Amino acid sequence: MKMVSALYPSSSELKHACSVGEALSIVRQYLDGRAEIEGVDVLRHGLMLPFDSEVLKQVESGEWLLIMDEAYCFDAGEIHNSVGAKMFDHRVKELMNPPRNEKKRYGFIFRVINFETRESLIGRPYIAKVVGEIIEGQTDGEGLVHVLAPSDSVPISIRVAFRTPLQHAGGFFQNHPMRLW
Repeated sequence: MKMVSALYPSSSELKHACSVGEALSIVRQYLDGRAEIEGVDVLRHGLMLPFDSEVLKQVESGEWLLIMDEAYCFDAGEIHNSVGAKMFDHRVKELMNPPRNEKKRYGFIFRVINFETRESLIGRPYIAKVVGEIIEGQTDGEGLVHVLAPSDSVPISIRVAFRTPLQHAGGFFQNHPMRLW
């Protein structure tokens, strides 16, 4: 058995709730140490005065409900008449149909590294060209470029912007946007 607040009980809990008289007698047995009920201690912490008489007042007023264990058992008969069963049947029928003709997309992953130090280049702007489509982005946190293509045999061209020491570039890369094509 379990004690729950009457504010938000589920429909199954309401269906399996004890009457007030029956709940009072079982709660008295619990307070005497002759019965076990879950949730009383949790609800008791919410009381200003957590005395046994206050617990009984909460049960008597209907603010707390005593729920039978059957409320938490699975009943296969209930699911057949519910909306869940209809949704399940619809999903099974959908899975039995042949798959739609969707375009497959192939993912490619490229690692961008510094050839001298073999470190991944993180956050570098790149431009990828896949079947005439231009994709701009930045390498991720591991120095990877992720590109989607319509097939596994299309040519992919990737250009990555590299930083050069400013004394050699004369500030060129700071003032001009990246153009690789």
